[in-house]
Amino acid sequence: MVNIGGLTLTSGRPTLNQRGAFAHLKVKKGDITIRNKGLYSGSEQYTEMISRTVTINASILSKNISLLLGMNAIDYQTRTVSQITSTDLKPQFAVNITEPGGIYANRIKIIATERDSEVKLDNIKTSESDLFVSAKGKLTLGHITTNRHLIAKAPAIIIPATSEILSQQKLLLESDSLINQGKVTAKHYIHLFSNVISSQGEIAKIAAYNNL
Repeated sequence: MVNIGGLTLTSGRPTLNQRGAFAHLKVKKGDITIRNKGLYSGSEQYTEMISRTVTINASILSKNISLLLGMNAIDYQTRTVSQITSTDLKPQFAVNITEPGGIYANRIKIIATERDSEVKLDNIKTSESDLFVSAKGKLTLGHITTNRHLIAKAPAIIIPATSEILSQQKLLLESDSLINQGKVTAKHYIHLFSNVISSQGEIAKIAAYNNL
C-alpha cells in the first residue's frame, strides 16, 4: 500500500456520490479479523475499521487508527453515526484482542455502539497522543500505555490482576461499575467517575504522581 492517504477496512455496504467517493455506509453484520502477519499501515495518514465486530490476533501498526463497531449508518459528509435497530442476536464481543494481538499507533480511537457487546483490549500503545474508548458493553483493559491521555467510558470497566495501565498524562475512567485488580498509574492525575469502585487483591494499585 503506497501513496494512499488513508486505509478503510469495512464489512458495510457503501453508497457512492456522483464523484465516486463514499457518501454513506451501512453496517449490519460482518467481522474484520487481523491475524498471521498482522497489519502494517505506517505509510497511510490514518487507518479506520468499520464493522460490526473486530477480532485482533496479530499486531497492528499505524499512524492514527480508529475502530467503529456495531450496527451503524455513517454519513461521510457530516461524519455522523446513527445506530441501526435490530432484533438480531448480539455478538459477545465488539472488539476482542488476544495474544499475540495488539495495536500500536500515534493515536487510537475505539467506539463500540452495540449495547451488551464486550470490548476486550490488550497490548495497546500510543506513541504520541491519546487513547479514547467508548463502549456500550463491558470494557476489559489489559496492558495499556499511552503517551498522553487515556479516556475510557463504558457501563462496566474491568481491570484484571494481570493488567498494567500507564498514562503519561491524564487518565479518566467513567462507568457505572469499576473493578480494579491490576496496576493503574498516571504521571499527572487520575479521574474516576463511577457509582461503584472496587480495588481489590494484593497487587491492586491505583497511583497518580500529582492528583488522584
